Amino acid sequence: MNKTIRLSYLLFLVKKYWLFIGVVMIVAVFAGATITKFIITPTYSASSWVVAKPASSETSDANDIQLLNTYKNIVTSDVVLDDVEKKNLKFQVQRIFQNKLISQMTAILEH
Repeated sequence: MNKTIRLSYLLFLVKKYWLFIGVVMIVAVFAGATITKFIITPTYSASSWVVAKPASSETSDANDIQLLNTYKNIVTSDVVLDDVEKKNLKFQVQRIFQNKLISQMTAILEH
């Protein structure tokens, strides 16, 4: 029942089939490289937001409106809303009205 395999037997098998083992390894490396390079599409992306608030002495209505527009864009961006959706299932229903909210905020800021 208990079979033991000697190391010398394993070395004999490797020596006997070294060409086959080498060819299989080379084919596997080329197949993996080909699949990675030509078939699988990369799935990476990056985005960033930089918000610079003017000094308090330079504050004007135009700057305030521009800052509110920036905050509106950040709050209604997909990055923020996707994270909120994951944390709050009720928000999925509210996401339907996102465009209406954006248009209302735009109308308020334009007046």
